[in-house]
Amino acid sequence: MYIQFNSLPVNAPLRITSPFGPRRTNIKGASTYHRGVDIGRDFSQNDTKILAACDGTVISNYWNDTRGWVVIISHGGYKTLYQHLEKRSSLSIGIKVKAGDELGIMGASTKTIRNMTVHLHFELIVNGVSIDPETYLRKVIKKNRKKENDAMERYKRVEEMPESLQKDIQFLVDCGVLNGKSEENLDITEDMARMLVVSKRYMDKLYDMVKIWNQQL
Repeated sequence: MYIQFNSLPVNAPLRITSPFGPRRTNIKGASTYHRGVDIGRDFSQNDTKILAACDGTVISNYWNDTRGWVVIISHGGYKTLYQHLEKRSSLSIGIKVKAGDELGIMGASTKTIRNMTVHLHFELIVNGVSIDPETYLRKVIKKNRKKENDAMERYKRVEEMPESLQKDIQFLVDCGVLNGKSEENLDITEDMARMLVVSKRYMDKLYDMVKIWNQQL
């Protein structure tokens, strides 16, 4: 059995502030054996969103005096736990989620632990036992870096097209004719791009003619 994360559990750079395993802490009420990793907030944003690490089903959404607001997602034989949300998640038990779906906002919810900073406590659980999730999180970063590199290669191919056509492609992206993932937007031939540009301009002209005709009625 194997699990692969397809998203980081936060919409921010991965900044682990407390790793998995034994630890010393001066925070009263905090555990001395860490069953997950703590991930810090993104200081460039007012709020840091908590995201599902991979596809699954919400099986718990509850309050605990020590854990605060908690969401648990089942992924077959694995579970992921998201702890210290700012407030109760709006997701109902039994709802299906996709990797990257928002679960809530990062907070510091707890009743028993004092002076705790805003962070996400994230756990990976298999057969009732928590295991270190950091390796799985690092793989997401490598995967994203590969996607970014592939996207740059596609941009280079577009840059090899005539300058006027580059502007037309950007126009198509801006107006929404080309939307979705970057590889769908940019992995096109010069002939395909020209055809899309001509089609879009023709449809715009037809729309303007219909609009004028309706105004004359």
